[in-house]
Amino acid sequence: MEEYIIPGNKIEELQMINDRDALDAIFRKAQATIVNGVSVALVRETSSGQSYRFEEISTLNDLEDYKKNVYKYVK
Repeated sequence: MEEYIIPGNKIEELQMINDRDALDAIFRKAQATIVNGVSVALVRETSSGQSYRFEEISTLNDLEDYKKNVYKYVK
């Protein structure tokens, strides 16, 4: 299984429109990735088109912490 990449820009967009279903789908896939022993990368794309990794999640506890932080901004 390959590393799962989550675009931070996409997470922020889904937070703004309160799309819990799409966020749930992203976090389910991230959880499955971690359970299979592969890390999840959080990346951000700059206006110039370059991407950079700003966080890596490799445990379910870290994923849960990130998920809680994301959902606190969703109504």
